[in-house]
Amino acid sequence: MISSNKYLYALIVIILIINCSSCVPDIPLLTLTPSPTWQDTHTPSLTTSFDGTLTPVILVTRENTSIKPSPTPIIYTVKENDNLTIIANHYGVEVDKLILSNPDTNPNLLTVGMTLTIPIGEIVPSGIPTPTPLPLTMLEPICYRTNDPGYICFINVKNTLNQPIENITAEVSLYDDKNNLSYKTIASAVLNVLYPNQSIPIIARFSNIKQEVNAIDYHLQSANPMPLADNRYIPIDITSKSLYISSTGISAKVQGTISVRSTDKMWSRLTIVAIAYDKNGQIVGVRKQYLNQNEKDLKKIPFLITVYSLGNPISDVSLFGEAIP
Repeated sequence: MISSNKYLYALIVIILIINCSSCVPDIPLLTLTPSPTWQDTHTPSLTTSFDGTLTPVILVTRENTSIKPSPTPIIYTVKENDNLTIIANHYGVEVDKLILSNPDTNPNLLTVGMTLTIPIGEIVPSGIPTPTPLPLTMLEPICYRTNDPGYICFINVKNTLNQPIENITAEVSLYDDKNNLSYKTIASAVLNVLYPNQSIPIIARFSNIKQEVNAIDYHLQSANPMPLADNRYIPIDITSKSLYISSTGISAKVQGTISVRSTDKMWSRLTIVAIAYDKNGQIVGVRKQYLNQNEKDLKKIPFLITVYSLGNPISDVSLFGEAIP
């Protein structure tokens, strides 16, 4: 009797559990909260503390002359039904650069027989000669790996001549370990004009690199003399600069004022470039920023620009600017 009651009680318990399954609260699915990504706080600091070992990628520089001359400049004679768009497309250049290279020409009034200077350094049809660029001092490239994956290379160029140089471009090529050409690009300087005794970088970007490279080759593609009486650029001064380097050295902020010198022309585009260097004087980052017109004061323009390091911590930042009417 006791045994039968024992089995009866067990049966009742099982029935109750089955019928009350809906009484048990649902167990929530595990929700993963993503941890916040690390962000630089831009803590103002004039010194940096950095324990990393980030260094530029070492690519062997192939022997090159830095300049590959070509004897004849590109001078185009306007034909019937020509316009700037047709000419620019034919030579693979931008219309804006074509206009800048011909300051005395009305872009809306081309006449048959007039001549135009084609801006050098652009990709042009094979067989068309390009002029010899002026000799500029070029330092060896400093390259960094990017996530896409690819490379970004900085080639510092210095103007040791006594005249401004414009339209500075370079052909930059990457080679594999068997000395085969893997990638090639035409790279431009960060600004249109390089004044005497100034140095600015040419930036070459390579994306979607699918094979190992270990050598780099570079040479000037274009470097034009700018006429001293040229009125395509408005002189400016960068003043009241304040530099703040983050505690890690990964970023730097520069704040200041751009003063536009007295001129009868109003600027339409103003560009400021921040170039970051490590303690060894190597370029670790570049940031370009375009400023809009301020109706209150077009002569003094405040700015704030942040530049980030691709490698070692930032130790110093140089600023350059350019204004176009």
